[in-house]
Formats: sequence, C-alpha cells, structure tokens
Amino acid sequence: MKLNNRYSAALSKKRIVRRVNTIALVASITAVFVIGFSVITSLVVTVTAQPVPVIGTTTGTTSSIKAVNITSPTKGQQVPLGKDLTILGTSIGNASTSNCQVIVGLNGIRPYPSATGTGPGGAKDYSKWSFTLTPKYATLQPGPNNKITARYKCSGSSSNNNPNLILISSVNVNGVATATNIPANQLQQQHQPSIIKKNATIAASPKGTGIPWLP
Repeated sequence: MKLNNRYSAALSKKRIVRRVNTIALVASITAVFVIGFSVITSLVVTVTAQPVPVIGTTTGTTSSIKAVNITSPTKGQQVPLGKDLTILGTSIGNASTSNCQVIVGLNGIRPYPSATGTGPGGAKDYSKWSFTLTPKYATLQPGPNNKITARYKCSGSSSNNNPNLILISSVNVNGVATATNIPANQLQQQHQPSIIKKNATIAASPKGTGIPWLP
C-alpha cells in the first residue's frame, strides 16, 4: 500500500508539472501572439496615416486641388477683337453642390458675372461650365495683356477658406485685329492698287523712262 501511495503521489506530481509546463507554454505563445499583433497593428496604422496623393498641384508636402480650370481659350491664344468670346472650363462642382458656382472676369473688372453650368446635372452642375464674354461686360484689348480669370465660389461653405483648394484659374490671351474691325481708312491704305505705287516710283525717278520732265 505504501508503495502504491508513493507511486500515486509521484504520478500526481508529474501530472501537475506537466500541466504547469503546458500552461506556461500556452501563456508564452499567447504573449508572443499579442506582441506580434500589436506590432503589426502599429505598422498598419502608420502606413494608413501617410497622406494619400491627390490629383492637383503639389507644393512641398501639401497637395492642393484645382477647384476650377479654364480649358478654352488657352494661354497666349489669339482672339479677335470686337467679337464675343466663349470661355469654357471645368470645376469640382456638381449638381449636389448647389451652393457653389463659377464666376468669370476680364482684367479684374468687377463684379464678375456668373458662368453657366453645362454638366450632365443641368445649369447648376459646374463640373463643366461656359461663359460668353461680350462688350456689355468688358472688351478685349489689343495685345497679350488680356487676363481672363475664373473663380470657384461657394456661399456659406468652408470651401472658400480651404488652404488645399486652388479657387482661381487665369489665362492671358492675345487680342488681334481682323479685317472686320480695322478702320476703313487703314484698309484703303493697305489695299491700294499696285499701279499707283509704280506711278509714284516713276515720278520720283524719271530718268530712262522716256517721259519728259518738266522744269
């Protein structure tokens, strides 16, 4: 009986030691898993927190979005004086941003008139827009110093103060004269018959022409 009791006690101790070792092993594995999971989570959060590149103009580490853009006319394009000029463009606005619009001006003459939305959502959809510049608002000047400016403007919105939004787009065009807006006296001088020029040359140089020269 004593031997049996000793054997049972020794067996129980071995079982207890095995259980303790098992529990310790499980705890170690759990700790390693928790630490590994924490490290991975930290890396994922760090990567996710990196700024995502945005389509637009990038200056330094800050990405800016062009809220409005003039697509026509283009920089330096020659445009006729005295005629209506259609200006086309795009913006970040759409039918859901009904409190926003595009206004267009020439050479800083205020107030800027409103453009018309031509996007698929109707007249309030400024994803595409157009504006016709007429002499009623302002006239183009001869030369390259005609600055057309489009501005994206929202009422009661923080978009106007968002530093990451470029709210203005400008382009300079070259105003040129055409046959329809050149004064008539200038046209007459430019289109004189060539025979008049020949006669003037003969009168200035009579020698060798056979024409008697009056004293």
